Amino acid sequence: MKKYLVKLAPDERAKLESLIRGGRASVRRVKRALVLLAVDDGDKDEVVAGKARVSAGTVGRIRQRFVEEGLEAALSERSRPGKAPLLDGPQEAHLLGRLAPCNANFVHAALSPSVWQRLSKSVSS
Repeated sequence: MKKYLVKLAPDERAKLESLIRGGRASVRRVKRALVLLAVDDGDKDEVVAGKARVSAGTVGRIRQRFVEEGLEAALSERSRPGKAPLLDGPQEAHLLGRLAPCNANFVHAALSPSVWQRLSKSVSS
């Protein structure tokens, strides 16, 4: 017996079916919707994985997220931490202060407007 049993309410099923037919959702979101519909129909994880072209582990994780967190969480991406900045604030200011006199046009073109404003203030002070 499955630890995470998916039972969709009629309104949830309707939402998933419209998401699949809508043509505006991301491929990942549509695949998750297909997985939820198939497991609700009683298909085995291996069969669902083959239909949706995902791994059986992915099917299990989608089941788990649906049961523990709900429909929207099961369809959505989790946030990712991203790469840590290479320089902290003081290090960035020091580097930019050293670069500004060398080639201001290059530095200005390469930096975002907010960083350029901070640089301009630090150099003029």
